[in-house]
This record gives sequence, C-alpha cells and structure tokens, in this order.
Amino acid sequence: MIKSKKIVICGSAFGEYYLRAIANSKENLEIVGLLAQGSQRSCMVAEKYHISLLTNVDEIPLDVDLACVVIRSEGVGGKGTEIACELLQRGINVLQEQPVHLKYAEECYKLAYKKKAIYKVSDLYAKLDEVSVFIKCAQALNKIEKPIYVRVAFSTQVAFPAINILMNSLPSVRNFNVDVFQKNNGLFDVYIGEVGEIPILIEFGNVINPDTPDSNMYIMHQFSYVYSSGILSLENTFGPVTWRPKISFADRANNKSKPINILTRGCDVSINQVFETKFIDAIEKEICDVVFNKKNYQNSMQIQRGMLCAKTWTDLTKKFGYANMDTLKHNENICLAYLESIVRGTYNENR
Repeated sequence: MIKSKKIVICGSAFGEYYLRAIANSKENLEIVGLLAQGSQRSCMVAEKYHISLLTNVDEIPLDVDLACVVIRSEGVGGKGTEIACELLQRGINVLQEQPVHLKYAEECYKLAYKKKAIYKVSDLYAKLDEVSVFIKCAQALNKIEKPIYVRVAFSTQVAFPAINILMNSLPSVRNFNVDVFQKNNGLFDVYIGEVGEIPILIEFGNVINPDTPDSNMYIMHQFSYVYSSGILSLENTFGPVTWRPKISFADRANNKSKPINILTRGCDVSINQVFETKFIDAIEKEICDVVFNKKNYQNSMQIQRGMLCAKTWTDLTKKFGYANMDTLKHNENICLAYLESIVRGTYNENR
C-alpha cells in the first residue's frame, strides 16, 4: 500500500481552503493537524475536518511531509515567516502563502538549505486553469518571437502572484525597472519601464478598502503581450484568454483569420463557485506538486527563481509605495441584466 503524504495546515482563515483541497483530493493526501491559536473559529474548523488542533509548532509530528503556512508574513502584518522558520528549524518542509518580503524569503531559503528541507512560496494563481493556458501559450510564442510590448494591470493584494505569472510567461524578468508616469491621481497608478529589455506599462491598483482589505479589487490580473504577429491576452485571472492577430489592410482580401480568437472562454460559473472550485483545484495542484516532486524544489535553479520573485516584488512595492485608502461609494446596482437590456434595446429608463 502506498504511504499517504501527511500534511499540516497552519492558519484557519484562508487555511480552510487548503483543508478543503486536501479533503476533496483524490490523491494520497492526509491532513494530520491544524496549527492555530485555539480561537473559537479554529476549534470549529478542526472539529469540522475531524483533525487535531495544535497550538504549538513543537506539537507537529516530525514525519509530516509538508506544512502549509497560510498566515500573513511579517512583511504584511503577520507572523507567517516566524512559524515557517520554526518548522524549517525542525526539518519540516514548508509551503508558505504569498506575499513574502525578500528579507524573510532569504532567511527561509537559507534555513531550508541548512536543514535539507524544502521551502516554497505558493504560486497557486499560476495553477488556475486560465492563467495556466495563458502561460503555456506565451511560452510557446516566446520560442518563435519575443514580445515587443507588455501591458499589465493588477491590484496590490495580488501583486506577488502577478510577478510570478510574469516570471513564468516572459523570456526574462531580470532588469525590471519602472518609473512613475502618473501617481495618486485616481484608483490606479501608472508606471512605464522595461522588463528583460521589453517595454512595459503597468496599471497598478494601489488602493485598499480598510473594511475589506482582501476584497474590492477593481482588477485582479490582466495581461496583454504584443508580438509582431498579434496580441495574446488574459482578460482576467479567470479568463478568457484571447489571441488577436495583427490586422493588415493591405492583405485584407486574402486574410481569413478572425479578428479575435477565444482560446479559453474562462469560468462559466458564478464568482462564488470560482472560489469554491477553481481555487480549491489550484491549491490541490500546488500541494501535490510539492509533495510528489520534492527534488524539483531542492535544486538551486528553483531557489534562485523563488528569490528573484521575492526580490522583484519587494523592489516594485517599494517603488509603488503604501496603498491609498479606497473610500469611494460603490454602485452595486449595475448588474448583468441591466447591461443585457441595453444590448437588446429593451431597457426603459422611465420604468
């Protein structure tokens, strides 16, 4: 009988998504405990999944295959790295939720190397179906021609995975330099610069609603790579992925290409179902990738990639500065039915 992979989850908030991913997995994964502070919520979560509630790192068995640290890191107001270091000190492999500041990433990678353990910052966004398709298409195009221009938009809450997506889909993110073009004039700051000798435009949503800091993102991720032959785009973190060939009026008579080609239509489910299914699937893929391919994350190339991602995010967020407070009143009345009535011509403004 194949021995199951034993996993501990640290953190009961977003950590419950990790618990659900393991519980629903068809792979040989076993939850052996939840590390939390013993709050009413964490007690309820542990009871829900019939697992032990642990309140100290020393209580975690040394034979676990992976500890998922789903707690904010020190760079963003939490103690995630402190816990990650305690786990690594005991020789336990760690998968830590993003973002992680370069200073703390360096500390964890050095400790993992010393203890012959694995340390990885989670890149589950790259494992979402539509993002994965975009990355694969970009990698394939990059073998034929280099992008000549890049335009990206993302919010501060998901800036770290945005850098990771860029790392996976561009030929290089070294020499990533940006200058301020427009700042503090609306919800988005605009930066222009260069990444791997490719001109880049960044529209950065550097605002946070203090009441819901992990929500109210005007854009999660939006990417467009311009090639000499066309434009590859990821419209949203959840799709669609499109290819728009370059249009030439000179050969329009012989050109049978569609002006826009939808490579993946994106999620045909509700936003609630996106987080209940798509995120769960991506988390499972990320966990399985680490526990079943451990050697991949002990080589120097993977460590260097992890460090480069943390460095790039740290450098850029320093350039971007602190987020502004989003105090706008949001109009919740605009809905799909309203827009569809406009398209059909059935909207009656006097009604």
